[in-house]
Amino acid sequence: MTPGEIVTRFIERIEALDVDGAVSLLALDVLYDNVPMPDIVGREQVRAVLTSFMGAAQRVEWNVLRQVESGSTVLNERI
Repeated sequence: MTPGEIVTRFIERIEALDVDGAVSLLALDVLYDNVPMPDIVGREQVRAVLTSFMGAAQRVEWNVLRQVESGSTVLNERI
């Protein structure tokens, strides 16, 4: 799987409310930059933030506007 495909699958799992499945796709030392928040480093820190974001959500929808991949870096612009 390419890094871009991993990000796409990550978003699909988040939309399915599967935080554990989404986080399982990440490297242990992942850098997750969710503007305007500070950078989140590490798989378990990402899990904690996503779990708090999603809380008791019954539905999550991330509309991807653009996605660019360069090597192992993926820029994903979404609403």
